Amino acid sequence: MYQPKKVAIIGAGPAGLVTAKTLLQNFPPGTFTPVIFEERNEIGGLWPSSRSASTNGQKTSNRESGSAGLVNPQMRTNLSRYTVSFSDLSWESVFDGRYEEVPMFPRAWQVGMYLEKYAERYIPPRVIRLGCKVVETIRLEDGRGWTVFWAVEAERTRQETKSEHFDYLVIASGFFSTPYIPDIPGLSAFSERTVHTSALDTPETINSILSESKTSSGKLLVIGGSMSGAEAASALALHLSSLKHTDSSSTKRLEGYEVHHVCTKPFWTLPTYLPQASLDEPTEDSRLSFLPLDIVLYNLNRRPPGPVEYSFGPLSTELISKMNANFRSILGKDYESCGHVQSNFTHVDKAIDDKPQPTFLAIGNDYAEFIRSKEIAPIIGRVTRINTSLSGSASVDITLPGNKTTTLNDVAAIILATGYKPNTSLSFLPPGVLSELEYDPNDSFLPLILNSKGTTNGNIPDLGFVGFYKGPYWGAMEMQARSLGQAWADAERASGTWFLEAEEREAVRNFRNKDKEHYRGQLPMADYVGFMESFARKLSITSAQPTNSSDRPGIVIPAKYTFHKALPGPGSASSVNGTAKQTEVEATLNSLQTTVNHRNNATSPGLAMAVFRALHGTWKFTRTYYDKTNSQPESNIHGTARFHPRYPSIKEYEKEYLYEETVYEAFQQAPKPAYPSRCIYSLLDPLPRTDGIHIHLWSCEDLNSDNRFSHGLKLSPAQARIQNGERVTGEYTIYANGSKRLDTDRGSPGGVQYKYVFNIKGVAITSWTCKAFHTDPASSESGEGLEVQTSYMR
Repeated sequence: MYQPKKVAIIGAGPAGLVTAKTLLQNFPPGTFTPVIFEERNEIGGLWPSSRSASTNGQKTSNRESGSAGLVNPQMRTNLSRYTVSFSDLSWESVFDGRYEEVPMFPRAWQVGMYLEKYAERYIPPRVIRLGCKVVETIRLEDGRGWTVFWAVEAERTRQETKSEHFDYLVIASGFFSTPYIPDIPGLSAFSERTVHTSALDTPETINSILSESKTSSGKLLVIGGSMSGAEAASALALHLSSLKHTDSSSTKRLEGYEVHHVCTKPFWTLPTYLPQASLDEPTEDSRLSFLPLDIVLYNLNRRPPGPVEYSFGPLSTELISKMNANFRSILGKDYESCGHVQSNFTHVDKAIDDKPQPTFLAIGNDYAEFIRSKEIAPIIGRVTRINTSLSGSASVDITLPGNKTTTLNDVAAIILATGYKPNTSLSFLPPGVLSELEYDPNDSFLPLILNSKGTTNGNIPDLGFVGFYKGPYWGAMEMQARSLGQAWADAERASGTWFLEAEEREAVRNFRNKDKEHYRGQLPMADYVGFMESFARKLSITSAQPTNSSDRPGIVIPAKYTFHKALPGPGSASSVNGTAKQTEVEATLNSLQTTVNHRNNATSPGLAMAVFRALHGTWKFTRTYYDKTNSQPESNIHGTARFHPRYPSIKEYEKEYLYEETVYEAFQQAPKPAYPSRCIYSLLDPLPRTDGIHIHLWSCEDLNSDNRFSHGLKLSPAQARIQNGERVTGEYTIYANGSKRLDTDRGSPGGVQYKYVFNIKGVAITSWTCKAFHTDPASSESGEGLEVQTSYMR
């Protein structure tokens, strides 16, 4: 009689859940009996299940524990909901089908909610064992399975363990288990003022770091590049800007710090929304959409014709140059000046020694503009020593490209954006198994030699890995789980022929042994598009296609890849592969199509975010006042306008600026009423709506006050910019309108109408204007008269 194959899965985060679901639902009933072991008392891994930063009733404290804890519940994902999802559960289902409430970039607690819904729908409660920490595993000598030992939470103080035999073992406990602390001379002596980014989770945490300093000024040094480094530097810069530009702050003494960021590699920082067309790419019409960056970058049509091949290994000089040219074309030269961090900010694709220098990526809406406004000072180099002074501050020695050196003095605190090591996730494996896997505890890039795209090692066919690499995407985890299930469901292939991919392991080994400085990219398996397409061919997965599609259309998202292969095993396949799953796939694909087709819809959340983000920083302005009777210029003033980012004043808003003006030249005295020199720009929570940006007058800090609100900006879709009757290649214009009703205005009821024009190239606003008109609805005529026009330039 056929016996189900028992599979122990360690970890109940996204990787563990999708593995259990895949074994249960994508194969005939009775093929597998999975069991998930989870140390915590709730599922989700790093993703919290509630809106508050607490677990089991207590606030997590990564700073004290030195471990990777839950992420900030309010943090948004840096990829859209189409990538942060599995193929058979749409975000629309999680939000009860109400499209207007589905976030494009979910918050961390919403991701936790998604995972709870996923487990509720697909995984019986008996499968998940919460509060069970795996402490040891033993592989049987004949290679026929594993004995797993675990401690139940209530019994750990007595060191009592339980054990059970399994046919297979899956490591799904994550790569980000232990913060990596580099061995920098002098760092230990400065440990009291050093924190890892895993503990830099809330404004309160940042405040506590600054409060522990003996001074109210100094340099806050972020060490480490790309994703977490840019995020940490941006969080610090936003905190300091909020302290400076919020009158009610009780911690004004902490505003005298500077943010410096040392990273070893050049990198691009990408906004969360990108134009769907490159600057040099012709478009079919004159409109332009701003779409989530993963929708733009993971488009199959960006790859050469023919089957998409998976790219793995050292990056060539040609590929690096091509990547830089691609980002330059999408983002534009104006943004490149601050969004491409390089040695001395020169436009080069190679290091000084003429070896290929891989370009890394970071994602964030603020980092580049913080650089433009000189609120973050980036340095390409490597920290070589930290020297602590008697005053408690430190000087930091940095080696620059070309073996030049510099010293950064007056460092008040250090934030380590140095990543993680997977030590904890591997601590329960036997030494002999780790040796067979060629485990290198000092290499966080490729700690193990695995084949099948990081899924297994042919010498240990009953051990699998899901999500065990830097930067695992949810679709990649799902593919890995399918790969393991297909291999283990086929008894003949499970004997070893399917796993023995010695050539692939040799490629991984050679990659690990290459020059770490010049040939390693940001992620070992960075080619997500090639990963998904090549895995789909290997597993005979049919890609779901939109209506009227070409042979290789669309964007790579998990919902495109549905499982159709007939699988071996007892009984018949589960009905989840039928109508129910198809409904989820259709919901996601229809939602994606709606998002992509927002070109003619001004309610796209990307449009408001793109405009709001690009306003950050300093502008030179000229304001002209007009005589209402004849619309002739009456007077001019010149000055500087600054948009200072700060924490939103009320929960309704996603982001906020304090707008301030400094007038440095006036040809004539401005007529009354004077144009406001201070106001507040607020970005609403990025759900589809017609007025995504609100402007408030400056009178007090209470934005809820009715007399504070001035007007909202109703944005029109981006259109090709026309100058002197000709279309300007690569440039677009976004028009916006707003209005404010006044009880009295120069003795008559009416209000003010505002008309904005934003000129955009790539992702940067190059110039913009705001015109204010007086309106008199009591008049039988239009009642409009241009009163003020303000023009802004960088």
